[in-house]
Amino acid sequence: MALVFRWYNRMLLNHPWKSQALTTGCLMATSDFIAQTAVEKSELKHVDWFRVGRFAFLGLFYVGPSLRLWYLTLDKIYGVAGKTVGIKKVLTDQCMFSPAFIASFLIVCGKSQFHTWNEIKQKINNDYFTILKTSYKLWPCAQLITFYVIPLQLRVPFVSFIALIWNTYLASQANRSTNETTIKDGV
Repeated sequence: MALVFRWYNRMLLNHPWKSQALTTGCLMATSDFIAQTAVEKSELKHVDWFRVGRFAFLGLFYVGPSLRLWYLTLDKIYGVAGKTVGIKKVLTDQCMFSPAFIASFLIVCGKSQFHTWNEIKQKINNDYFTILKTSYKLWPCAQLITFYVIPLQLRVPFVSFIALIWNTYLASQANRSTNETTIKDGV
């Protein structure tokens, strides 16, 4: 196991963008698989593999690169050391990035499902604040650990592993139909 970790760490140092994007893609695919089998109770033979692939694609080309760029930006703005640097990064992350990223993710996910703009808008109207509120229960603590303990090259993989839980929730929310959302929420 130590050999695999050393190899992975070397890949992160030598090819950070590719390694982090691939890690995020794999973990997002895993999250969607878990969402389908554990949360939505689909039998293995009924797993929507296109949906799993769509989540892998989103992780590889959208989420992983977005997170990498965001962490680099935070380091550029606030630096990497100091007593209050982590707090400033968490506050900026939670006040600016999270709200914008959740909205953009719902849009990108909706477009990848070939939904119309009206369907996407309705999805955002129905689910955005619930998802944002739920994110505030997990991410501030996780991001404090990220910014105070985890070195830059390991931040996206660390956050991606924490996101296994989050993305399982997000996958189940993002893939609920608008009618299902309306009925469940009693609207």
